[in-house]
Amino acid sequence: IKDTRHGDCESFTLAADALSYSYAPPVDAGFFDSHAVRMREKSRTLDFEPGLVEISGVPVSCHEILESSFAGLQETELGSLDQKLIKWYEKTLKDRRRELEKKPFSGFSGLPETDRRSWTIRIQQKRSSKHLTVDFDNYEPWEVRVWATNSNQPLYGYYSEATRKSSSSQVSLERRDDRSGRDFEISGLQGTIELALADRESMTADLLYRLRAKHDLPYLDFAIVRLQINTGAKAAKHPQLLINSIQDEEGHELTWVRTGPISGRLILPEPLLAGHYKTLHIQFENRNCIHDLSDSYKGLARFGWLPFVRFGDMIHYFDLTVKAPARYKTLGVGSKISDEVEGKVRTTHWMSKSPVVFPTVIFGDYFEDTPTQVARKLDGTEIPVVIHVDKQGMIDWNIRLKQLRPLAEQAVSAINFYTNLFQVDYPYGKMDLVNDPLGALYGQSPSSIIYLGSGAFRGMGFQVHTFGEMGMSGTALTNFARNLIPHEVAHQWWGSAITNANMRNYWFIESLAEYSSALYTEAAYGKKAYQERVDYWRRSVLETTPLSSVQNASALWSDNGYISSVYNKGPYAFHILRKTFGDRQFFAFFRQLARELSGKEIVTRDIQRVAEKAYGQDLSWFFDQWIRGVGIPEYCFDYKTRQTEDGEYMIEGKVLQRVVGGTRRQVLEGVYFTGLVPLSIKCSGGKVYQRRILIKGAETPIQVKVHEKPASVVLNEHGEILAHQVRRASSF
Repeated sequence: IKDTRHGDCESFTLAADALSYSYAPPVDAGFFDSHAVRMREKSRTLDFEPGLVEISGVPVSCHEILESSFAGLQETELGSLDQKLIKWYEKTLKDRRRELEKKPFSGFSGLPETDRRSWTIRIQQKRSSKHLTVDFDNYEPWEVRVWATNSNQPLYGYYSEATRKSSSSQVSLERRDDRSGRDFEISGLQGTIELALADRESMTADLLYRLRAKHDLPYLDFAIVRLQINTGAKAAKHPQLLINSIQDEEGHELTWVRTGPISGRLILPEPLLAGHYKTLHIQFENRNCIHDLSDSYKGLARFGWLPFVRFGDMIHYFDLTVKAPARYKTLGVGSKISDEVEGKVRTTHWMSKSPVVFPTVIFGDYFEDTPTQVARKLDGTEIPVVIHVDKQGMIDWNIRLKQLRPLAEQAVSAINFYTNLFQVDYPYGKMDLVNDPLGALYGQSPSSIIYLGSGAFRGMGFQVHTFGEMGMSGTALTNFARNLIPHEVAHQWWGSAITNANMRNYWFIESLAEYSSALYTEAAYGKKAYQERVDYWRRSVLETTPLSSVQNASALWSDNGYISSVYNKGPYAFHILRKTFGDRQFFAFFRQLARELSGKEIVTRDIQRVAEKAYGQDLSWFFDQWIRGVGIPEYCFDYKTRQTEDGEYMIEGKVLQRVVGGTRRQVLEGVYFTGLVPLSIKCSGGKVYQRRILIKGAETPIQVKVHEKPASVVLNEHGEILAHQVRRASSF
């Protein structure tokens, strides 16, 4: 059955008595080492007998597939088709009519661009909702993606054969824009927004956008980009975008068309050429964009409230005037230039000299406190820090006023620590910490504002009682509470001062914030506390053995291993880097990283480039195995000791290595890691010798000489290298 628009085929559905399928990613796509593991982990989902196949795409792609993959097709009447197809046709028609009644814009889209090539093949199991989907789109950074039932992210994402064979550099491929960010970037935002003045959940705005085209654009597609992140915070209602006017720099009205409840297409009088800038004056209303949680807590939906702005966009010029009900205090981004009340309206003016990422605005009726310590920039300039809890939240969560200041003190301490560590100033003129009454125990860090789940304001006794019932141990809660604010403060550097160029490279935002918080813990509580954090990361990774690399965990299916990959394995990789090369070189690298990349949108290979410059060597092996690769090493260690003619003792043996992945610890054939692994030699007289062994490949011989008779020899005793427990045996 073909589905057409303007006479062109946009999809077709087929059925047959004997359908089957097979799939494997290309060997050179970067998944060959983990393909077998991934497919086995998903075997129950992927192993089925197909009933229907649906193929859709732009007309030119559908035509190419029909011409190249089928022979002998001829038109017939509906009644002569297989019953499976007839039932599918009737159900689809009914569903589409029902959808159009609910959502008039359902199915609407502009005609495809002439250079667009895209198709989707969806293979569905007989009498079941199980399916496998493969799609291709030359507008996506990875042209090919593969999805399975219940996978909210692709199993695979990789470049097309043509791209893999092209001369494009790895860094240019890594830097490819997400589909939603390929057209333009925002360099400036200026204007006024009015919050809850006419309607308690609506915003009106009069804004100037400064945009730069990334390629020639005959029109601009825009939307309120809604990012779904599970932080524990409740999402606002679905927004409704109402455009009143869009004008160019000279005040000429521009034509636009609505494409959905929160999206539209702006028709440009003449194409905007690549690299050129355009200023747009937009007046609009965004309904349902304000969290109206209580009489004392209100704020803009954090995951999308501005058209044209995406999560992660770095806005270099930010100047926003906010009007809100006079009884509330407004918290905005950057520095507060003015705060005035006239009648029933409070007007605040916010500007930032540093780029703004993830802008947010909140207003409410608060209890607040300030720390006794002072946060300062490198030149001594004071950074005001204020902590707020809304008055209703104080009652609902039984928060006492004295519980506010210690959190603010920790934020000040973290700001000063990171400023000294990175030798890069805190990017903004103030910091506000504010509770989230719907969040229990979490944090989130837009530019110059930190949201804290209201449970974070309560004492450890409350947290153990409340969250211990959910399976969190007292140790885990202690570690979380100790690191929550330092982690969120670190995001002002890793996330705001430096941000990710695309979502495929989001990992470092969390991994570097987490590792930075561990360094803060070490400085504040000692090396033992730091090691406890490292041990926690190690246990988490070994228990989950994530199937996605650290770099790809934000973009590919990881079988519930996202936290393990990004928040545990990523920071552990930086711990390994520190232990491999020593503190002096590591901290010089960390400082260089923060300074050289400040104000930039980066990818993994930018971090690698700075590391290689700092360490003076090629570090592809390190990033390939710990950041871009999958799997965890297993070592098998066997040795013997003998006394030599000079009275000393020789330890001779070998280390066997294999790399495993997945919950079943399946071996990744032909994959081996390289690393300096510590060897602890404990002698009968009590002396302990420490040696480091370079382990690489399937087998590494060991020969070490010591002065005293060894009582025991232990490989990787304290987990300096992320590996499963070492086996004392001669073979696996």
